[in-house]
Amino acid sequence: MRVLWAMLLTLIVSVSSGAVVSAEESVAGLRASLGEARAVYETEPERAREIAGDAFLRFESSGLDKSLASRDLAAYKTLESTWLKLVSAMRAHAPQGEIDALEARLSGQLAAAEPQAERTSAGAVFANSLVIILREGFEAILILSAVAAALRASGHGGGRALGSGAGAALVASLVLAVAANAFGGFGRGGEALEGVTCLVAVVVLFFTSYWLISRVEGRRWQQFIRRSIERAAAEDRRGGLFLLAFLVVFREGFETVLFYQALGVEAQSVPNGAATLAAGFIVGLALLAILYGGITWFGLRLPIRQFFAVTGALLYLLAIKFAGVGIRELQEAGWLTPAPIGWLPEVAWLRDWLGVLPDLQVLIAQGALIAAVVVGIAFSRLRGAGELSDAARRAA
Repeated sequence: MRVLWAMLLTLIVSVSSGAVVSAEESVAGLRASLGEARAVYETEPERAREIAGDAFLRFESSGLDKSLASRDLAAYKTLESTWLKLVSAMRAHAPQGEIDALEARLSGQLAAAEPQAERTSAGAVFANSLVIILREGFEAILILSAVAAALRASGHGGGRALGSGAGAALVASLVLAVAANAFGGFGRGGEALEGVTCLVAVVVLFFTSYWLISRVEGRRWQQFIRRSIERAAAEDRRGGLFLLAFLVVFREGFETVLFYQALGVEAQSVPNGAATLAAGFIVGLALLAILYGGITWFGLRLPIRQFFAVTGALLYLLAIKFAGVGIRELQEAGWLTPAPIGWLPEVAWLRDWLGVLPDLQVLIAQGALIAAVVVGIAFSRLRGAGELSDAARRAA
């Protein structure tokens, strides 16, 4: 519950930090740059790619990106994907017709994304505020409450380490958001920071999920209980829980602050806009509290074998999603070169829920996670069978 109260502080700081995101860059200016890139592509492909890439950086640094993401996350992700495809096609020296088609599609998506006063209403502000906190808080609450419930079910300590990690992450998120506001944003540095955070979280989530899934076998569960009692105060385990909570909440917290800053700009044009924004946020927190309570109540009443299997699988799926998101963020930051797979379509629900993208780097990272868990489970079962054989021989 301390995480939910800290999220309320997030809203207060976001709305009162001053204003938030300026949209100095215009959609018309970005579309003009894309038109220029398309025009010079045939004779100067490298210059065209630089123009398109620079326009993308200006979009990400202007506040228009967060404004769109706060209103329509799916449209924002689609636009980003199209932009990366355009830059990648220019780098690969694709035919002029393909460049023209991508530029036209991107220009149309930008035009549809432009903020318009008539689109903003009290109902829209409330709905957007509610959706942001639910969307950003869902994963953090799911992970932390599931792990906390598993720890309580096993009689193992660590709840305080989870709470401390989450609290530290929220403080760090607020500090970074205020700094971004003061210095006009981090540009590609912000994308890189989020990408690195995601990939580190993948490692922690993977081992946490594997740890839970490996507890499913009854004999291993008994061994785990005995060892947990012996090592209940082990600092290394608590350090891992602190790191897990910090990484998960930091990723969501930083984005939450920036999204609410962008939404705060739109709320200024609505009567009682700040109160409406706060109302959506508070209702969202109430729903997250219900989710937290439901996972805790339901989890503690499930048979421990089934609970650990379900919890481990959920965390493992989130690790797969974070891998895709992390790779995409590093591509947007310019740290990695996108490797799109032209024949593979981009499916919106796979992209939004599991981070699956038609990109070779993303699919390799996610494939490695799938292979790792298959090998890990097989090794665990073989080791368990070996232990049972040894015990049978000793009994004989």
